[in-house]
Amino acid sequence: MTTEGRLLGDRYRLSQPIGRGRGGFIWLAQDQHVHRTVAAKPVALPKGGTATDTQLEVAVQRARDAARLKHQCAVTVYDVLVESDGIWLIMEYVPSRTMADFLAGHGKLSAQDTVVLGAQLAAALSAAAELGITHRAVEPANVLLADDGGVQVTDFGIGALHHDPAFRAPEVIAGGAATSAADVFSLGATLYFALHGVTPFGPLGTDPGSDLGGNAQPDTATPADTATLLSRLLGDMLATNPPQRPSMSGCWGALTAIAEGRQPSPRPAPPQPQPPSNGAESAAATPAAPQQVTPPVAATPPAQSHPTAPIPTQPAPPAPAQPMAATSQHAPGWHQPMPPAGFNGMNGINTASTDHPGNVAQPATPLSQNRAAIRVLLVIAVLAAAMVGILFTEFLLV
Repeated sequence: MTTEGRLLGDRYRLSQPIGRGRGGFIWLAQDQHVHRTVAAKPVALPKGGTATDTQLEVAVQRARDAARLKHQCAVTVYDVLVESDGIWLIMEYVPSRTMADFLAGHGKLSAQDTVVLGAQLAAALSAAAELGITHRAVEPANVLLADDGGVQVTDFGIGALHHDPAFRAPEVIAGGAATSAADVFSLGATLYFALHGVTPFGPLGTDPGSDLGGNAQPDTATPADTATLLSRLLGDMLATNPPQRPSMSGCWGALTAIAEGRQPSPRPAPPQPQPPSNGAESAAATPAAPQQVTPPVAATPPAQSHPTAPIPTQPAPPAPAQPMAATSQHAPGWHQPMPPAGFNGMNGINTASTDHPGNVAQPATPLSQNRAAIRVLLVIAVLAAAMVGILFTEFLLV
């Protein structure tokens, strides 16, 4: 039994329970080596309370893979321990509550709030996808809303055994492997739930669902508002066929554009299977996926040369006569500011940049360079005045 004062891995001293997850109590702990406060979380075992050696090995490997991800919107994993009572994760301590608890207490979010939240979740998931890391269990219970207004994703790779089916991709429900496309679906279902208060395909993820508005020809005659643009994007993310979904980096770019009041760039059409050129190739080829109808909105743009690179943002157009604005305030308790022009995310992510979603570096400006030069001149002037004072004092003494 886990008790206060227990030492994990001869390094982490458990202090007090701070929450409860599927695997048991989550503990506040002290790292005895570097004197750092951390969170110690037991990994949930499969239903039944036991796990095979293979399942344990897979869980440990996925947890160690998650430790490679360093991003402002992802909870950092410091260590993975195999103890007598199971696997423990030693993670960054984030004073927070889950998105599931917040929505249960405060209700659904506005479209603008949902976009701001989604842009940061997509940034972390896009960075993970570039490292070959699949989350496998994106859902409100695995999103933390920090007390300082930040948003962070947790439980990369380890929550698949207990993933809520309401947020699970249909190909995963059917027994297929979880991929980055499945994470896109789960993120879309999570944002849909935040916006509407219900899941898109029912509690088991198998209901027909309503018209989600994806793959529809947009009306370009009038600028669309945030809710309309978000609904179109969610419809694409919740496509039942994985090739029809945008990439995670594409979702990040689109959500960032909507948060800034811009039209998101249309995504390239999904590739269509090509027939083999000869009999030998036909015998070696894998079965082709069923041909899908190309969405009308993806007819013109060329395919991106790098499938995981974020969609480049376009220069912001002149402000329209009726600018897009948030239609409601945040629910009490989540102090996330609305994004201004050149939106900087909750944890410092420069979403106005077209660089990697985790890149926060800013180039030096002429104004900052001038300020540095002025500081140098002031230091020189102070030193010169001191020298003159010293010489004058010596002259008087002589």
